[in-house]
Amino acid sequence: MKFESVPLSVVFAVMASVAFGDSDGGDGSAAEEKIAKVRTWNVAARGNGLAISVEGLRRPAISQATEGALEIPASGNGLPITEVGPGAFGGLEGLTKVTIPDGVSKIGDSSFSCCSSLKSVTMPSSVSGIGKSAFAFCGNLSRVVIPSGVTVADDGLFAFCTGLKDVVLPQGLTRIGCGAFCGCGSLKTVNIPEGVTEIGDYAFCGCHALTTVAIPSSVAKIGSFAFSDCENLKSVTVPKGFGDGGGVKIGNGAFPAGCKVTER
Repeated sequence: MKFESVPLSVVFAVMASVAFGDSDGGDGSAAEEKIAKVRTWNVAARGNGLAISVEGLRRPAISQATEGALEIPASGNGLPITEVGPGAFGGLEGLTKVTIPDGVSKIGDSSFSCCSSLKSVTMPSSVSGIGKSAFAFCGNLSRVVIPSGVTVADDGLFAFCTGLKDVVLPQGLTRIGCGAFCGCGSLKTVNIPEGVTEIGDYAFCGCHALTTVAIPSSVAKIGSFAFSDCENLKSVTVPKGFGDGGGVKIGNGAFPAGCKVTER
């Protein structure tokens, strides 16, 4: 099997196109209030009319310079908040902490992407879906616990969270998406749970601090360049019969050159 690498600049360009969406039109002026004091929320009805999603903070009262901790309310307009909308808080560069209330089941695409000062996020057990690039480019996040009900670590989920050192993956996880942890250069260890069937293209590409990985027996596919540019990844353990003779599909350049793959 030939191991190759791919320039991170190429991956960065691809992931950036996913993470950066339309802003909500903030005027960029300095905010007059801390997020902790804000009670002005943009909300939208859900399809069934019985719940709503929080779409962000009203502008221009709040700008990208807004600082502090954000505690999303459990209800609004007399209805429960069950979703954080796509791009809702993306680009709030002064945001440092987020608490999502119990009852929220979905966190939308790019909902907190590019929150460069974000250090802590608390997600309730009610969350069962987290969208693409939801926390991408949050360089100050150091530890994340993904709720137990989440079954997919979606594409670009924590891409280029350069300070991320520890992530707890739920036992019910079945798929790790394309570039989910790409560019997480501080990530030292990852415990891929039994039950994961697919590790996507570029999933852990550029995780420079990663030294060892154990692939569970449930994995049927490892995408192209999944662990490329992980120059310190010297050892990968796989189930007996893994690879060409075991029916597992392994993409081009899945592991870095010089990485030792050992059956256990």
